[in-house]
Amino acid sequence: MSAALSNLVVLGRTGDGKSTLCRCVALQLGVPLGTATTMFRESSGPASHTHDPVSCSSDPNSGPMPGTTVMDTPGLMDTDGVAKDEENIARIVRHVRKLASVNAFCLVVNEQASRFDSGMQDAVKLLVDSFGPNCLNNMGIVFTKAYGGVSLEESKKNAAHIAALISRRTGFGIPYIPSWQLDCRPEQLATTFGLPQSEIERRVAQRDATLLELLRWARASNPVDTTGATAAEYEQRRLAREAEEKRKEAEEKRAYDQKVIKTDIEKRSIEYNRTSVPIFRDETRSRRVWKGGMGKMLGQKKTQHWTERVHVGNTVTRFMREEQRKVETLGSGQVIYGEWTTVREWQENA
Repeated sequence: MSAALSNLVVLGRTGDGKSTLCRCVALQLGVPLGTATTMFRESSGPASHTHDPVSCSSDPNSGPMPGTTVMDTPGLMDTDGVAKDEENIARIVRHVRKLASVNAFCLVVNEQASRFDSGMQDAVKLLVDSFGPNCLNNMGIVFTKAYGGVSLEESKKNAAHIAALISRRTGFGIPYIPSWQLDCRPEQLATTFGLPQSEIERRVAQRDATLLELLRWARASNPVDTTGATAAEYEQRRLAREAEEKRKEAEEKRAYDQKVIKTDIEKRSIEYNRTSVPIFRDETRSRRVWKGGMGKMLGQKKTQHWTERVHVGNTVTRFMREEQRKVETLGSGQVIYGEWTTVREWQENA
């Protein structure tokens, strides 16, 4: 597949004619009808028959467009919702990465209901987020089921309007987007509207010419490198997911801030009481005094003794207590101190 000279990837809403277009392109490339019909199963309803991207290539050495690969992809805006779309985008990205490059991204729009609503804009935004803004330079629009009710001028205006919507939604300018009107099954008009064979033949020739023009445009476009493509997700879902991630992150931070990450035991010894008992001792004192009577006249003295209680100090008893408390450090850095509790008590003399 990687040896193909040009790669065309067909994208669009389920039921708008992607697989039918791919079958027509394959036939234009010379792929046998049975192979093209088997590979590109058609779906007219909202549920896609294409669950995985499928592709086929023309002979690399012969045919009108040698070495050209056309890839059909699962439909966007599937009935299973945006989750299915994201799953389909992931499948598309995996297969397109194998191509290594893409020359053209062909966006299929049903001309009978060409309203390019917000859902399709979101889907294209998902494609741009997956393949990068350069894919817009290689994007073309094919209005399928073009039965002749819309003029070429009106079709070009519709394409310009869709380009403006895509540009506004993706944020990337699109100066010009080529477009084609295509009725993949003009032969059915003979039965439906009773058109003459000559008109059917004219429309078949017009279809083939349009397909050839589309393939030439794809072949002439500079390829977009798709080796680094990554599957994106819908912006609304991404924003919701990011908001949920931020909420969880904030919740985890709050939980961590309130979590005890370190616990220590702080200890101290304190004197919670003190008693002081005075110490006395008896000391004998003496002094010389005059004797009574004629003793003083005669110059006679005697020694007088007595006992005196003297305060010589105090006995101090300190009542001590060892206490401890738990110190917890939270993730926020806050420190929480527990209550002091008694470990033991003792007395000591100072």
